[in-house]
Amino acid sequence: MKKPVVTYVLFSGHIMHPMADLADGINLYKVIPIILSKENADSLLADLRAKISSGEPLTRSDLVVLPLLPLYSGKSSQQERIRAAFEITAKADNVSRPDIEKIEAAVYASKETPPHIRSATDRACHYKTLRVGQPLWLWLLNF
Repeated sequence: MKKPVVTYVLFSGHIMHPMADLADGINLYKVIPIILSKENADSLLADLRAKISSGEPLTRSDLVVLPLLPLYSGKSSQQERIRAAFEITAKADNVSRPDIEKIEAAVYASKETPPHIRSATDRACHYKTLRVGQPLWLWLLNF
């Protein structure tokens, strides 16, 4: 029995009007865009820092959004957001070390791919060097 395939695509804060169709030869792929520019990384970081300052413990639920920070909109640079995410995970004493490592790997993997890495093989090799044990989408399903 054939079942339809639904593809969701995360678009970063730099993309305001994403495409919903992708033509590849005779194939036409329909995607459901998730536009992350509606979320503000700076306000999310401010909320997490306020929670830390007030002495409240950070939970796994607080940290699960960190891998999306580089894709959100905001005034801070992607590099500043990644650095802030690592600073926040360092203060998450109530979250297990394996969960912290997964979150940190996903934060790093969600950064924009450098322009010199073009092919899927190059990207796979690039992420492999980051020691991400499994593809990001698989990690998110198991989180």
